[in-house]
Amino acid sequence: MNLGFTELYALAGDAEALPENPRERLTKLYEFSRGGWNDRGERGISRQEADTIAAREAQKHAQEDTEEEKSMRQRREELILEAGSKIGFMEATYPRPDLDVGVVLGGANMSNKDRLAWLLENASPEIAVMTCSGRKLSDAERKNVAAFAPDATTEYELGVASAMAYFAEREAKAGYQSNDHRIARKLGETELPQENGDVWQATQIRYWDERVGDYRDLLVAGSSEVIHDANGAPYKPDTYSNLEWLVKGMDLRPGMRVGVSTTEIFVPEQDVAAKAVLGSRGIDVTTFGYDAAYSGATRTGAQIQRGASVTLERLYFLQTQLDTLRMDETGTV
Repeated sequence: MNLGFTELYALAGDAEALPENPRERLTKLYEFSRGGWNDRGERGISRQEADTIAAREAQKHAQEDTEEEKSMRQRREELILEAGSKIGFMEATYPRPDLDVGVVLGGANMSNKDRLAWLLENASPEIAVMTCSGRKLSDAERKNVAAFAPDATTEYELGVASAMAYFAEREAKAGYQSNDHRIARKLGETELPQENGDVWQATQIRYWDERVGDYRDLLVAGSSEVIHDANGAPYKPDTYSNLEWLVKGMDLRPGMRVGVSTTEIFVPEQDVAAKAVLGSRGIDVTTFGYDAAYSGATRTGAQIQRGASVTLERLYFLQTQLDTLRMDETGTV
């Protein structure tokens, strides 16, 4: 188990010793992390709301804590960030240059734009895909993106606007004129009916890739706000459902080179999802992300702990699935 996880665990002070057995250790870390690291999950709120609450609590401590308490809290924050760096939450990582498919995982605020930029500034995939949900944007989020996506009300609409804004900025830097054939343009929007009755939306955007001297396509795809499993049960879309759609919607096959672009703090958890959904099908998948400095963000201990909790949750359930498969095959784990 990654040293960074155990160091985060040790910061609890009175925590019991972790088991030597890797499976038992993962289970212990997973159960422990659910008790205090994932403030978002405990409160049933979004990442943005969790960050707002954490910032408010930090401000309160700054005003009310004694100097000794402030020093202890600052040292604890530093230790959490150090542990997060060891896990892989803090550093930028890069895509391989020879991607067949580049995937941008849709997100909130500026992240769609930044993730697309990180992909296309570092690779030239044969085709790029941005997978979004039909999640409604909060009022605060709409205010944050008003400069380039004033009419966006869903994550999918924000994804389309983010892509066009990114291409416009890139073309302005390159000095393209408005009538230049290299200007990115929308080729059309369509609906993509699914076998279970759900309907995805998709917008195709054609852009010019200076690196290869040719046109490339970006497909921005978005689910509805609620989707359904094979039995018709409703649930909110997530990374796994987006990747499952990607396999079918883009006809991904074993051996294809796929790169998943995200934010550095989400790379560990989303790499587990990518390996589970794509890697298990023989697809050569890598996950990478830009660092906080690239987007002008500042990482906090609360974000690191939350990311660790989600990563452990995904690792735990993946291990459970693997154990179940082994039991099915041999009768023992």
